[in-house]
Amino acid sequence: MKRKIITFLLFLGSIVSLVGCTSDKEELSIGSYENGDTIKFSQFITEEKPVEQFKTIISNATTPTESMERDPDYVMALNNREKSTMEMFVSVWESDSDEIVIKRGFNSEDYFRIEDRNDIQKIKKLIQDE
Repeated sequence: MKRKIITFLLFLGSIVSLVGCTSDKEELSIGSYENGDTIKFSQFITEEKPVEQFKTIISNATTPTESMERDPDYVMALNNREKSTMEMFVSVWESDSDEIVIKRGFNSEDYFRIEDRNDIQKIKKLIQDE
């Protein structure tokens, strides 16, 4: 797990150095694990509306659920480009029953289920563009 975090932080640092501090906008990066240690981000969203929707949906996910025993299907990182900081890191699992399970942060032991159908569709729309 530590190797995953170090790999991710090195990758994120590379992105931040390429992007620089040219914008005060937040950027939502969406990707997935290429293997057990490497995250590949393939989509970057800076439009305010989807970024704000993402923050609201993730913050409102409060229904606890069981932990997932596999790597996440997707990872989503919210970066503040002006401050060169990561504000949020979310692991995302899709289930066969059309549900979404999330885990906030790297070391959290808490998993939550997104229950609102509209919120699920918004997250899936973000992911499908990946």
